[in-house]
Amino acid sequence: MSQRTIKVDLLEIDECTDVLRFNFENNPLDVNLNVSTCQNELKKVFIQLLNELLMQDNILLEFNCDEKYKRGMYKEVCEEYIKDLNREIQKTKEIFDKELNDDNA
Repeated sequence: MSQRTIKVDLLEIDECTDVLRFNFENNPLDVNLNVSTCQNELKKVFIQLLNELLMQDNILLEFNCDEKYKRGMYKEVCEEYIKDLNREIQKTKEIFDKELNDDNA
């Protein structure tokens, strides 16, 4: 089974802008954590993750944060969020595989 790693970076763009960047191969997607539209940006990330999952055997998100990053709370929350998202990706992949196997039986 092949596995693709997608790097996810927590970035401080400026004093008021923190971004969680999902580095998809051809289309990095940013979630600005400081704006009210971040839920919509997360939806775009979810759609892209599902598309990637359908095309790959497995996906692993790898969280990265520069040690100079100043906001410890964002770092802790984002790191835990990526761990949870990895668990959900694995569960979703198992459901996809089961459905495909049931359809082929």
